[in-house]
This record gives sequence, structure tokens and C-alpha cells, in this order.
Amino acid sequence: MARSAALAPRLPRVRRHWLTPPVALAGAAMLAVLVPLAPPLALLGLAALGALALATLERRLVSLALGALVVLLAGYAFFSRGFAWVGVPPLFIGEPVLALLLLAVMAWRAPGRLGWPHAGIAVFMLWGLARTLPFLTRDGIDAARDSVVWLYALFAIAVSLLMTRQRFEHATELYGRVLLVFAIWVPIAGLLHLMGILRFAWPGAPTPLLTFKAGDMAVHLAGIAAFVSLGLYAGGRGQALRESLLWPAWAAGAVFAMSANRGGMLALLMTTPLAFLAMRSSRRLTLLVSGAAVLAVVVMVNPSLPTPRGRDVSLAGVAANALSIFVNAEESDREGTKEWRLEWWGEIVDYTIRGPYPLGKGFGVNLADSDGFQTDGTLRSPHNIHMTVLARMWLPGLVLWLALQGAFGAALLRAWRRARRRGDEFWASVNVWLLVYWAAMLTNASFDVYIEGPQGGVWFWTVMGLGIAALRIQREERASAPDGDGDAASEPAGRLAGAAPRRSG
Repeated sequence: MARSAALAPRLPRVRRHWLTPPVALAGAAMLAVLVPLAPPLALLGLAALGALALATLERRLVSLALGALVVLLAGYAFFSRGFAWVGVPPLFIGEPVLALLLLAVMAWRAPGRLGWPHAGIAVFMLWGLARTLPFLTRDGIDAARDSVVWLYALFAIAVSLLMTRQRFEHATELYGRVLLVFAIWVPIAGLLHLMGILRFAWPGAPTPLLTFKAGDMAVHLAGIAAFVSLGLYAGGRGQALRESLLWPAWAAGAVFAMSANRGGMLALLMTTPLAFLAMRSSRRLTLLVSGAAVLAVVVMVNPSLPTPRGRDVSLAGVAANALSIFVNAEESDREGTKEWRLEWWGEIVDYTIRGPYPLGKGFGVNLADSDGFQTDGTLRSPHNIHMTVLARMWLPGLVLWLALQGAFGAALLRAWRRARRRGDEFWASVNVWLLVYWAAMLTNASFDVYIEGPQGGVWFWTVMGLGIAALRIQREERASAPDGDGDAASEPAGRLAGAAPRRSG
């Protein structure tokens, strides 16, 4: 406990001397003079004065920014695309939170160190900027909106620099408090969506606030399964009761997600086994028994709900979705969407590698309209993030994107192996949890428009930011270990109010 506290960076005292009353008075007087003479300069000065005022809060500003991020992530998780429209066009709720995070990084005197992940993100963003600027005058706000593919990487940079060991432990504790509510919410939200209830929208938004995107929900269900399976969801009274409620709700939500969306199904089936393989053998047996019991109940009940699209929410619907990946499905809807995707992806490869767009089409053009694959008039990007990057950023962008993702995943795997060798169960579990979350997001993004929108993009880059911070903190703890070989973690780590370090199998 004491050793962990010694490893944690000291939080600086709150600065109070930047914005003194004379400075504030002089600034207000200058703004009063500029308002009639030069309104744009007055607006710029007001923004600068507000930034200076916020910067004096320092540590409080960091807490405010991270708290706003938590609210943002929760809104995106529970309401998906409908929550993304909260705001006043062209600025929505994600942009002020991002600005607050960047301001917190600039105000805090003890940010984390920059490393190779930041360099990789910076190069990717610079190439994205180069493929956006030429189209700003032509496409305006559309170019800015499409550029979130690379622009939201700022969330990863900000989060990675603001996180400390204590904040990480607090984040896992907070996530553990919310996941049961979310697991229960998923099937409820699915039912409300099917019944057409709660269809109200944010003023001016084209999408209802309650939007059930099966793939998005499946991503978070994969993260929950990994979190609980790895022993991070433990401690405190009523744990057995909470888990007994969690898994049936999780299973019901998984049936909803896997019946409706192939990407969501693959996100669950391809990533949750990673957590199973990484967990302790004693937990594997417990999880197998409980999982078999839940599966038996689901099979006996065999729930089935019809949907407007004809894809029933049922075990048969899950099986049909799985079968359609490998063979031609009987339902024309499933087969049609698969062929539609493959044709569009092939078109993108043709015109970027062998065709008239050797540098890609850039950010701003509606790819669905331009490529001739529009469906309902609202689609802008292909249902595959890798194809989106190729179509808009050409081969250099795709290479940078794949290299960044591959290096990040490999780094988390190496960190997990080192943590297991040291006996640090907290970091070993956190590394796999973040790896599963990241892999589930990439899997879903390979079959749906996910990272291209704020409800998926902010979550994706935030998880990457957490992973980068985890890698840095573990490296710092190994370097600070008294014996020099990183065995400081063999002692149970310090925690905040019963956080996760002692939550082992």
C-alpha cells in the first residue's frame, strides 16, 4: 500500500496566482474597449480570458474534464447515436468535452510523458489533416465532420496524458458500478426500440434519443464480459447477487445484439474468448459452470421476438447470422447486405489502387453517393473502417492506421505477459480487458459505420488512450521498483475506496 502510494505521481497544488483581481479587471476593461471596435478580437480575448480562468483551477480542471468524459461515454454507451446529436449544430456534446480535456492537459503541471504511441498517432493525424485541408473550401462542414476519423485521436492523447495509477483504479471501480445497470439496460432498450416507445429526439436531431445499435451494444457487452471474467468486478457486499443478476441480463442483451448484427456477433464471439484464455484456471471452471447454466436456461426458454426487418431476436436468428458469414444465407436481407458490402469494398480497392483516385477521395465527399452505394440518403461511409481510411487517405493512411493498431495490440499483449510474470494481477487483468475492448471495437468497425461517428469514435480513441496510459504507468512502476526488475507489483497495490488491485480470481 505504501509502496504503491510512493510510486504514484504527486498531484500539484492548485494554482491561484495567474488570474489575480488586477489581471481580471484589466482584461475586462480591454474587452469592453474592443467590443465596439473589433468584435472578433473581443471574442478571441474573451475566450483567452476564460481559458486563463479555467487554467487557474489546474487539478480541479482535470477532475472536471475527466468527469465530463465519463458522462459523455455513458451517454454514448446507453443511447448510442441519439446522444451524439445533443448540442447546437455544428458543435455537439463531444467537441466541448474534447476542448475541456485538451485545456486540462495544458493546465496540469504533471502530465504523463510522450512516447511512441503519441508519435504514431501524430503522424496519422498529420496525414489526415493533409487529406482534409484541400477539401474544406469545397465541402465545408462535411469535411470537418468526416475528419473525426483522425481528429478524435486527440481523445487518446489527452486521456493518456491525464491518467495516473490512482485515476486508473478509480476508473475501474466506477466502471464496475455501472456495468450491471448497462447489462440490464441493453435488453430493455432493445424491447423499447422494437415497440417504438420513447421515440423523442433532441431538438433538430434526425435520430431518436433512444437509438438501439446492436453492434455498439455488443462492443460494450464484450467489455463487460472481459471485466467480470478477469476478476476486476469483485469486492464489497452483494457481489454474488450482482453477478447472479448480471449474467442473465448479459445473455439477453447478447441475443438481441447477435441476432440483429453480424459485426456485433463477431465482436462478442471473437474477443471474449481472449479474456477466458487469459484468466486464472480457477476462474475458468467457475465461469464455465455459470455460463453453461445461463445457456441452458436460454435454450429452454428459447425467446423469440419478431422485428420489422424480419430478423427475429432468437437463438435461431443468432445461428442464421453466424451461418451467413460463411455460406449463402436463406434470408435475402442477410445475403444482400453481405454482397452489398463486398461490392463496395471492391470498388474502393479498384479506384484507389488501380483507378483514378491514387490519393483517395479525401475527407468531405459522401462516399456512399460518390461510389453509388447510397441506401437511405444518410449513409456517408462504407461499413468498414479500414475501407474508409483507404478511400479517404489512400495507402499511406491505411498503412499508418494498420501499423498503429497492430503495434498497440502487440504492446498490450507484451504488457500482460510481463504483469503476469511479476504477479501483478491488477495490471494483467487491465491489459487484457482493454485489449478485448479494443479488439471488439475494431471487429464491429469492420462491419459497420462505428469509428466514423462520435458514439464509437470517442469510445475507441478513449480506450486507446487508457491503454497507452496503462503501458506508461506500468513502465514507470517497473523503473521505480527498488530491486530494479519490476517486482514492486508483487505487493498488493494501493487502491481507491476498494478498487480493483485485490480483485483476483
